[in-house]
Amino acid sequence: VGGRQRGLSEEAERTAIVAETLYREQQLGVNEIAQRLRISKVTLYKYLRHRGVVIHSHRQAATGKLAE
Repeated sequence: VGGRQRGLSEEAERTAIVAETLYREQQLGVNEIAQRLRISKVTLYKYLRHRGVVIHSHRQAATGKLAE
């Protein structure tokens, strides 16, 4: 039927791959990643979910432990 195609455009998919790489490196916070890629934090999280990335809380990502 009509409407937009599901998934990401080719450009968005490339950005999602870069976002995933930066997120997994744990050198930058989500604010910095979003700023570098010129996307919103909401879009960053959408891209990470699309790539199957498990998103951790700030404390868990920083310490490697679950926040208590």
